[in-house]
Amino acid sequence: MSRKILTLLIVGLMILTQIQPIHAEDTQPEPDVTAPAYIIMDAKTGTVLYGKNVDQKVYPASTTKIMTILLALKYGDIQKSFTVSDFDVFSLEDGASNIALEPGEVMRMEDALYAAGIPSANDACNGIAEAVGGTYDQFIEMMNKEANDAGAKNTHFANPHGLHDDNHYTTPYDLAMIMRQGIKVDGFTKYLSTDEYVIPATNKHEERELYTHNSLIYNESPYYVEGIQASKTGYTEEADLTLISYAKRGDVELIVAAFGLPDSKTNFQESQTLFNYGFEYYTAQSTLNINIPIPEAALPSNYHFSAKHFYACDIPESVTAYKDTVQYPINAEITLEPISKEAAKGDIIGKLEYKQDGKVLSTTNVYLNTKIFKFDIFDFILIILGIILILLILVIVGLFALRYFVRRKRRKQRAKKRYHY
Repeated sequence: MSRKILTLLIVGLMILTQIQPIHAEDTQPEPDVTAPAYIIMDAKTGTVLYGKNVDQKVYPASTTKIMTILLALKYGDIQKSFTVSDFDVFSLEDGASNIALEPGEVMRMEDALYAAGIPSANDACNGIAEAVGGTYDQFIEMMNKEANDAGAKNTHFANPHGLHDDNHYTTPYDLAMIMRQGIKVDGFTKYLSTDEYVIPATNKHEERELYTHNSLIYNESPYYVEGIQASKTGYTEEADLTLISYAKRGDVELIVAAFGLPDSKTNFQESQTLFNYGFEYYTAQSTLNINIPIPEAALPSNYHFSAKHFYACDIPESVTAYKDTVQYPINAEITLEPISKEAAKGDIIGKLEYKQDGKVLSTTNVYLNTKIFKFDIFDFILIILGIILILLILVIVGLFALRYFVRRKRRKQRAKKRYHY
C-alpha cells in the first residue's frame, strides 16, 4: 500500500514539473513561411514582435542601399550634382546592376537616389558615396558609424551597394533597426516606394526610364502589400534573395525583413505573408487606462525632493501589442536608478516600460522633475532658530508699532483737552 502511494506521489511530481506557463506565442499560429531568418518589428519602438534567427549573421546584398540613401539624405544635397568617376563605373564586377553611367557624366543626386532605389544601380551608389563622403572610404566609415548609432551592433559595411564581400554583413534585427532609422528622415521612403521614374538627359546620356521589379510596391501585383511605405530587394549568390520593407496600417507600423529565399516569387510572397500576419495578430493598444505604479526613489542619505511630483516621463499614446489583451494584459512599470547628490532637474533617473507577457513593448526615459536638497538635524536646528528669530523681530516690530500708536493716541487726547478750554 505504501509503495503504491509513493508511486502515485512520484508520478504526480513528474506531471507537475512538466507543466509550463502558456505564453502569447504559444496561442497564435506560426506564420507560414520558409525563410531561414526573418523579423517582424514594431517600427515605432523597435520591439521584435515575431521572428526567427533575428540575430543570425546574414549578407544583406542590395538591401544595403537603404543605408546609402539614408546617409545621402542626412549629409548630402539632393539638388546638387556630382561627376561620375572611373572608379564608380569600372570597379564593379561584370553583371552587377547599373544604369550605364559613364566617367565624366554629371548626375544630379536626386536622380542617383532614384537609380539606387528603383533598379538598384550599383554605379549610382558608388557616385553617391564619393559625393557625400568626400572619398569612398570615408563614406564606408560613415555607414558603419550610422549603423552603430541606429542600434545595429552586429553589422559591418564594406561597400555602399551590397555586392558580396565576406566582411559585409548584418542581421535581420540590425537591418530592421537601420530601416527604422531611415524612415525618420524626410524623403527617405519615396526613393523606396516609387515604381517608375525618368532621369532627364545628361551631358553623356539621353533620358533614362526606370521601372521597379519590386512586387510589394507595385499595386497591380498579387504580392502588393496594403499600406507599403518603403521596400528594397537584394540578391547575390552568397546571400540568396533578401528583402526589407516598411508598411503602415492605421496606428500600427511594421518593418519586415526576410533573408535567404531561393526565388523572387517566394521572396515577395513570404514578406507579404509576414506583413499580413503582423497586422492580424498585433494591434495598437491605448495606454490611457493602464495604471503606472509610482516606485520609491533611492535618494542619498538626508536628501529630499523639493516637490511632491519628482519625476516626469513621455507616455506613448499607444503601444503595438498582441491582440489578446484579456489573457495577456499590458502592464506599465517604472524602474528608477539610485539618485546621486549631483542630480539636477532634467537628468535621466530611470525608465518606463510597457510589457505584455514578459515582452517589452515600449521603453521611454524617466526624468528628474524637481530639485533635491540635503536636510539633516543641523538644518532643522537652523530652520527653527531662523523661525524664532523672525518671530522675535515681528514681536519687537509689533511692540514698537503698538507704542507708536498709543503715544499718538495720547497726543490726540491732550490736544482735544486744550481745544475745549
